[in-house]
Amino acid sequence: MRIRSNFWLAAAAALLGAYVWWVERRAGPSVVGPGGARATFPPILAEEFVELELSVSNRLMALQRATLSAPWTLRSPVIAAVNPDSVRDLLRALGDLRPATYLGPAELAAAGGTASFGLTPGSTTRLTGKTLQGTPVILNLGAKTLGGTRFYLQRVGDPGVFVADRALLDALPTSADDWRDRALVSLPRDGFDRVEVRGDVEFRAERDVTGRWRLKRPLDARADSERLNTLLALLTRVSVDRFVADRPITDREPYGLQKPALELTLGRGALDLVQLQFGVVLTNEPAVRYVWRQLSTNLVTVPAGVLEPWLRPLVDFRDRRLLPDVSTATALEFSGPGGARAFRVERTNALSTNWWVTAPGRFRADPGVMAYFLRQFGFFEIVDFPADVVTDLARLGLAAPERVYRLSTGTNLLAQLSLGSRLTNRPTLLHARRADESAVYALPISVLGQLADAAVTLRDWRFASSNVARVVVRRRGQTGELVRTNGGWSSPRGRLDEIAAGNLNATLDGLGALTSNRGALTDPRDEQRLRKDYRIQEIGLSVTVELRSGAPESFASWTLELGGEFGADHVVLARFDDDPTPVRLQLPTSLYVDLLRDLAW
Repeated sequence: MRIRSNFWLAAAAALLGAYVWWVERRAGPSVVGPGGARATFPPILAEEFVELELSVSNRLMALQRATLSAPWTLRSPVIAAVNPDSVRDLLRALGDLRPATYLGPAELAAAGGTASFGLTPGSTTRLTGKTLQGTPVILNLGAKTLGGTRFYLQRVGDPGVFVADRALLDALPTSADDWRDRALVSLPRDGFDRVEVRGDVEFRAERDVTGRWRLKRPLDARADSERLNTLLALLTRVSVDRFVADRPITDREPYGLQKPALELTLGRGALDLVQLQFGVVLTNEPAVRYVWRQLSTNLVTVPAGVLEPWLRPLVDFRDRRLLPDVSTATALEFSGPGGARAFRVERTNALSTNWWVTAPGRFRADPGVMAYFLRQFGFFEIVDFPADVVTDLARLGLAAPERVYRLSTGTNLLAQLSLGSRLTNRPTLLHARRADESAVYALPISVLGQLADAAVTLRDWRFASSNVARVVVRRRGQTGELVRTNGGWSSPRGRLDEIAAGNLNATLDGLGALTSNRGALTDPRDEQRLRKDYRIQEIGLSVTVELRSGAPESFASWTLELGGEFGADHVVLARFDDDPTPVRLQLPTSLYVDLLRDLAW
């Protein structure tokens, strides 16, 4: 029985403690003063306020929100958006307010009344908070205590004066501007889809459902989406330095707005959401610009430099990327003037690296070269915009282009690029045009060296030395050969010993794994010039590698004509099978020396 009795006593004590805590939480803690006066201070549920007013020297600052989850709005002295952080700090200080001591009516009378504590009727700072249903909480805020760490306050409804920590005073705004949202533009990134700029540069841009921007005025063209998104993101982070006026201004000249440096409008569809007029930089205030926010009719200042990126010429807002992403292409077609040197390369799907040249012949393409080739299309940048509307394509070499590249996936055309003649006044640039756009662009002529113009340059020339059946060497009119036999190599002078055979196999391994820049010599004059410049005829050494019948490599024979030095390499003129187009390659000097050693007669 004793155990059961103790249990019920403990339970009753816990319930009593909970009740006392609940009552004190609702009623508030008791505050006792030095003279023995006692009062309760009910907790302030500041997070439930929907109205907040601060009256200082007959100046009223008022905030309001429709619901507890709605944003605060400044209602007086002006209607404006509010910085939620500034209000949050004040509400937190109100909620944390816990008086340390209390002065009762007798003590106040002995001290000469409430005026002695900075609580003069009619001139006291008053803070009022209201909930949706509750009775308003009204605080009269008085002077600081002698040490300055606390202050005096009255809670309307209590005849005495409380003394509390000064944290609440520190959270009070000095003016309504302290509560205001200082963001120049308060819009989410996806809150608008139209940008209009008026000034020395004028344009209108619209964002499509994919998130890409396109110029609509003064011309219809692709916009530089990355630049516009960056500038708009920076604009939403611009902070107002000073709120100058909240009413229409009649004299605009003192603010540099007589002729604004720029007008900027952000909208969604036909609805304007933000309209800004930026003034010119004034001589007497070079660090700021005045900005007139037309829709909210207020004048503010911002740092002068925020406008500079918007004052660029129109060409800087155009997309300089020449082509869309073509990495998913499964087919590439090329043709020269009149269809000359046409070829086609294909792969089974966008993930495959197994490319094949299917026309004019059929052979395996080098996957690394094809990957590089496709990347180049994505890297090409427009240098200039010679013409947006062209009536005479022949004058630009685009009626019968020097080169046409067509990239597709199945029946879906990804891009078609035509390259024409050089610009007359800028010979380092050439005309280029997309099939889906009317404009003509200027590209550096260096792009010609980055794009294949003959199928032979795409060929996969890798081979395994074990698949080589015969090596033919021609040197200054003399011909010799090495033939693979069972277990080794033989030459007209007899069978090679193991050391020589091993060296030859190693050299062929190096040749079969050769990586090099490659360029087709489609003009016979280019071949003649190469032969002369790199002494190919003078050296007079060629090597032909013949593969065994049925070998899986993409050629049966490969002939290399060795030339002179090119930096740390040697220039080589190469031909595959019966393809008439030679390819310029570079052979590392070490491999060149090995060829001379192992194939000398």
